[in-house]
This record gives sequence, structure tokens and C-alpha cells, in this order.
Amino acid sequence: MEYEVQASTIPMVIDDMTLAVEYETNGIFSRGIDALPDDALRHGYDLGIADDKIKIFITTRLEKLEADNVLTEAGKSSRLFGGAVVVMFVDDGRSLEEPLDIQNAHKIVDLRMYDRTQAIPDYSAAYRFDPENPSRTGKPKHYDITIETGGNFKVHYSRCLIFTNGKIVSQSVYQQYRFWGIPEMYRVQRPLKNYLIAQNATPKMVERSSIPIYKTSLKKVLSADREGVLRRAVRMLSRLLRFDRVVAIDNDTEDFTYANASFSGVQEAIRAAQSDLAAVWKIPQTKLFGSSPGGMQATGESDTENWHSEVEAFQAQHLKNPILTLVDLIIREGIFSGKLHEAPEIDFKFNPLKVLSALEQANLDKTNADTAKIKADTAEKYCDMGALDGQEIRKGLAEDSEYSIEDLLDNERVTDGMPNLQKLMREDCGISTPYLNRLKEPSGVGVIIISTNGKTVLCGIRKDNGKIGGAGGWIEPGETPRQAAIRETQEEFGITPENLNYLGKYPTSGHYSYVFSCTKYSGKPSESNEMTKIMWLSPDKIAQGSTIGRVVFEPFQKSMQFIESG
Repeated sequence: MEYEVQASTIPMVIDDMTLAVEYETNGIFSRGIDALPDDALRHGYDLGIADDKIKIFITTRLEKLEADNVLTEAGKSSRLFGGAVVVMFVDDGRSLEEPLDIQNAHKIVDLRMYDRTQAIPDYSAAYRFDPENPSRTGKPKHYDITIETGGNFKVHYSRCLIFTNGKIVSQSVYQQYRFWGIPEMYRVQRPLKNYLIAQNATPKMVERSSIPIYKTSLKKVLSADREGVLRRAVRMLSRLLRFDRVVAIDNDTEDFTYANASFSGVQEAIRAAQSDLAAVWKIPQTKLFGSSPGGMQATGESDTENWHSEVEAFQAQHLKNPILTLVDLIIREGIFSGKLHEAPEIDFKFNPLKVLSALEQANLDKTNADTAKIKADTAEKYCDMGALDGQEIRKGLAEDSEYSIEDLLDNERVTDGMPNLQKLMREDCGISTPYLNRLKEPSGVGVIIISTNGKTVLCGIRKDNGKIGGAGGWIEPGETPRQAAIRETQEEFGITPENLNYLGKYPTSGHYSYVFSCTKYSGKPSESNEMTKIMWLSPDKIAQGSTIGRVVFEPFQKSMQFIESG
């Protein structure tokens, strides 16, 4: 089937100056641009750091950098122009054009936001294949930044926090927005235009609602014998009809009055235009226009829930990673300056968007109380089974009031002996008693680092035996398996896991091994004192025990077999 493209159907490109003017002069448009970024950080976030001193240090540095304001403005600019860049000016001993040296990032000096009109991607390098970083193929390595006061500079992408307003399809006619996204104006211009027409037409309709009416008797004129009077009457009526908003009517007597016109359906048309605009923008009418569809100063519960979902999606897609990147750099800054002694555990989350009423808070407290009772009952069952004793549970409560029984089972610290665990293994796993007599405490850990495409895992050649291995090793006294997993990954590959996922544990070679996976990390995998020839290999080959002409290190092979077995 063939289609004929009409010239009128080809979308017009909106120039950047028009977008800027609309934002500055059109209140409804600017409100729609600002609503999502403003609400995304309005209630703040929790870093989930237990140490108050470390938390204060990080939050103070974020406030000094005005991080929240910069990120909010970047979100607004990405919605207005399609994209924005926040340049992190970091003291790492390198120039802006060079990749960020995360290991030597001593201090964040400043944060500056530049919108898409000021940040030009390096198109020439975007389509060159990078064997060291294949995931960056098709993406720019540098951005040419133009300063408002004049001048420009080039910055490497690793020093930038990139904000995009969605993605454009490959066949889009708006190729000037590639690497960015489509400005919101393109999506809302039609409903916005309809709303403005409805709003602007209302005052004119009110102005014209009162119509002058002139009434005169043509009967008397027509019955007169004098032809000149008839001609003058016809001429007068003809002139009256030329006037705007004047109506001439034949009447028995001469009269002049006003009549008011009815505009039924006008309000419904305005509300329909408001509803269309709010629907396209996914913003509740109470937030966009100050009134709900029913005309009250409130909105329905479903509208609020949908809006909260939109805000949460914006937080997850555009704000979480930039905030965590800044926090990571600030922690490194604190360790370098001696103000921090170690990197804290972070459990980042945005604060709730909804403020609970007294009744809702009471219901939540009741739910928490019920949950606490379930945890207590579960703990009692584990004690009866011998999996945990009262001392372990009390210790877990002392360390964290939000403890989980499963966390206590999965994060046992290395001790001198664990007869309770041996009993549980004998009952649940069917392991023979002689073997259990030789089995000591859980003491091993393995980390499977997965590539961004999910098809390969990080490996290296172990220097001690020449076999293919991954991150892993022994748990040191006083360490949790999670702490050991992070330490071993740093020592062997020079990277820090950022999202360790606990997969399970299994007995092997006289000890008990924990297995974690990781899909995101900071730093670049590199050789170490323990590993050489860093590479990414297929997991099924590793599970088979040999690949690229080398034998796979047995614990690494068993960890991969454990994952593939489910």
C-alpha cells in the first residue's frame, strides 16, 4: 500500500528561541515543564547511612554544591529543550577533555548545568566502535559546552551527568534531537493550542453576549403613499445591518433594546480542553490548573496515585544515579581528606510523596505491629529448629531494629563453630554426618560480575595457578559475606560493586560459599596482583569447566553452575 505524504502533515520544527519565550511568557506551559522536576525532589531523600557524622558530611557537601537545585534545573531544561548536561568539575589531576580518574577524584569543585542548546555532542566520534568500551558505541565521547558569557570548552562524557527527555526513534524527523529527546512542546502543542483558544475566546464571547436590537414598523412605511419615505426606511435598515452586533427587527412600534445571548456548552468545552492537556502531560488538573474536573479545588485519589507514579518514574530514571554518583565522589573526597575513614553502606531511597493522615498512619502502625509479631513468631520457629539462638537474634536487634531473620541466616559472621547451622544442613540438605564433622563455618564468597548486555561475565587469569577465575575468596574474621564480596572484587579487579545481589549459598570443598551477582560497578576492570588478562566470557563455557584453552578455577566454575541450576 502506498501513502502520499501531504506537506501539511510534515511536523514543523520549533526553534529554541520559541521554546524559551513560551516558557517565560506562558504560565500554563511553564507550570507543566516545572511540575515533575519540582515534585521529584520536593520531599527530599534518605541516604540510608547509619553514621550521623558521615551523613552530615555528605549532606553538607551536597548543599554547598547546590546539588538539588542543579539537578532540578537540569530536569526542567531537559523537558523544555530535550536534554541537558551537568558538568562535574572534579579535581583528579586531569583536564576536562580526559576521562574522569575516579580513583584519584580528590574533590568536587563545582557543578554547572548546561541545556541542550549549549551542549553540542561530538558527532564525529559517536559512531566509531570502542573496543575498550563497546557499550559507548553510538554515543558521544565529548560535549562542546558554550558559556552564556562567551567562550566554550570540551568535556569528556564521564565528567557529565546526562539528562534526556526520553528517546527518539531511529526514523524520527527530529534528528536534531538525537542523543537527547523530544522537547515537551512537541507533545503538547496541539492540546495546549486548543486550551489557549478556548481561554482567549471566552472574554470575546462575554463581550459580545449583549446584542443591541432596533425595532421599527415597516408596515406603516409600506402603507404610506409617499415613495420617498419607503426608500429612506429601506436605506436606514440597510445601514443598520452593516453595523457589527446590531439586529434590525420589524415591529409594530419603534423601540431600541439589548438582548443577552446564551453560551451553553462553553464551560464544558474549556474543561474538555483542560482535560486533554492534563492527559497528554500526565499532570493532574488540580496541579496544572488549580481545579479538578468537577470544578473543586481537589483531585481524585486515582489522579494523585497516577501522578505519584509519574514522579517516582522520573526519580528512578533521571535522579537516582546522578545523586549516587555525587555521593560516591563526596565519599572519596572525604576519605582522601581524612574526614572519613571508610566508605559507608548506603541504602538510598526517596522520601514518600504522600503525607499520611492520622487514620492512615494508625493503619500503618498496626500493619508494622502485625509484621513485628510475624517476625517474632518466625524467630521462635528458627530457635526451635536450632538454626539460630536467642543470642544471635538479640545481637541482630541491637545492630539494626529493622532486622530480618533471613538476613541473620544469610550474613552470619565467621565464628569458631556453627553446630546449629550444621544441624539445619543435615535436616534440609541431606548432607552426611561424616562430611558435616569436617565442615566448618561458611567461609567463602564468589561474585559474578555480569556485563550490561547480560551475555558475558567478568573473568581473569589467576596468577597463582593460571586458571580462569572471577572475583571471590575467603571471608576474613569479623567480615560479613557482603563485605568480603566487595573487598575481593576491589582487590582482584579494581572495581567496586554498587548493586550486589545475594543469590544463595552452597557447600563446597570443606566450607560453605556465598554467591553474589553484580550488574553495576564503579571504576574500570583492570589487572591486579592476583589477576591478569581481564576478559568477558560466556557463562555456559565457564560452567563447563574450560574455555579459550584454559581450565576454569573450580570455585568459580561451581558458582556459575550454582547460578545456572537456579
